[in-house]
Amino acid sequence: MKKLFLIFLLLLFASSVSAATYYVAATASGSEDGSSSSDPCAIATIPWSTIETELESEDVYVQFKRGDTFGQLSVLN
Repeated sequence: MKKLFLIFLLLLFASSVSAATYYVAATASGSEDGSSSSDPCAIATIPWSTIETELESEDVYVQFKRGDTFGQLSVLN
């Protein structure tokens, strides 16, 4: 019973941890906000001030596009 309770607590904690993800591509036009992989922002328009603010309450992941896939840069608080 203790193991089941411990597993429940771990799952509860994992679900309460929040994170934000931004998608970036060198070929993006710069007008996108980077909130999805189908609408990445340009490298020059990565919202660093927003990311810095979000780091106070959550982890942030920046996904950089290379070819057809995105590779992750983790910015953890």
